[in-house]
Amino acid sequence: MIEDTLNSASKLQVPQDRETGVQEIVAGSFRLRYLYARSSDCRQSDDPGQDYVALRQDGRRLAFALCDGVSQSFYGDLAARLLGDALVEWLWDRLPPGEFRREPIRQALHGYLTDLTDEATRQVRRIPIPADAPPLLRDALEQKRAIGSESTFVCGTVEMPGPNLPHGRVVLAWLGDAELQLWGKERDRTGELGAEWIEARRWSTKVGPKGGTIGVFVGRLEDVRRVLAYSDGIASLRERLGRGIDDSELAREVERLGEMPTSDDVSFLEIEVLPEPVAATVAVTVPAAVPLVEPSPTPSFVPPVEPPPAPRSRPWLVYAGAGVAMIVLCLLASLAGGQLVKKMGTGPTTAPSPVATATLEVKPTVIVGPTATPPQSPNRTPTLESPLPTPVPPTRMPQTPISETPFQLSQVPPSVAPIEG
Repeated sequence: MIEDTLNSASKLQVPQDRETGVQEIVAGSFRLRYLYARSSDCRQSDDPGQDYVALRQDGRRLAFALCDGVSQSFYGDLAARLLGDALVEWLWDRLPPGEFRREPIRQALHGYLTDLTDEATRQVRRIPIPADAPPLLRDALEQKRAIGSESTFVCGTVEMPGPNLPHGRVVLAWLGDAELQLWGKERDRTGELGAEWIEARRWSTKVGPKGGTIGVFVGRLEDVRRVLAYSDGIASLRERLGRGIDDSELAREVERLGEMPTSDDVSFLEIEVLPEPVAATVAVTVPAAVPLVEPSPTPSFVPPVEPPPAPRSRPWLVYAGAGVAMIVLCLLASLAGGQLVKKMGTGPTTAPSPVATATLEVKPTVIVGPTATPPQSPNRTPTLESPLPTPVPPTRMPQTPISETPFQLSQVPPSVAPIEG
């Protein structure tokens, strides 16, 4: 049977006055399975069973207790119920937090169960004895009342990993012949408990723990998968319980045990630690990487490069040069003509006098602007100022004697410097 998940910080107390078939509960990080069955004698007399199961959980932490009351004591069912509820309360509220040493936990639990005797004794005293009980029965019950009510127990807590307990923690304790099993993921770890299941060890409402010391185990939760707790009424199935038994088979075995004349109360609790939930992985198709294309930069406006201006033509230089050359030629011609006229005026002579050689000297000048030709000295050869910017070296005409023949000029042309354009 599957029940709904328990509420946060919920408690479970299995009734003692009736049978409870196999139950399965999912509570947070835990899956719980439990059952309860009274002995044949209790069923026939309709008395409550002597076993008791209680637990408390909040989905991340769980505390439990399974107690087996001693039937020879005064109302063993009362001791089992008192002890079971007290153990769950201590494990939930008073267990030293973060403690992994066995001895401090054992001492703290022993002191708590010893202090519990005062309240338990008051409750035992308040239980009335049936008025219609025979005198012998009344005397026997009063003697048991003086001794107190007794019970064995197994209990423990399972804490999931958290900020204060990064590896989680499991704490188990026991006293008597109720048994525990500890299983890892693939192996039986019960031997690590170092437990002895001895019936004479029990808790009494009168004196507290008796018959021996409380057994304690403390460990990490890393390799813990299951914790089993059960009373001696089903201990004959311990190996099958450890390996795993399904619900229907478990129910059949419990029914078979209950039909035996020596049947005892049966209580069973299995705690399975579920794996921590892992965030679901969603497959995402990632497109193939596309190479990043750098955007081409926007070309900035580049003004067109104009070719260098062609050198300005200077035709006036050519014309000026030609004009200067003509003037020079005219001057030379006029000078030669003047000399000829002089000779003609004097008449012929028997011996020609030496004639001075005419020399024409042209000095370079720079014409700044159009100016008038300065007056020339009568004793100097006229100088023609060149308008060219480049100086022209002076040209000396060769001295050529005037021929005896009249009107015969020198055949050597005057040398003219080249005109630079």
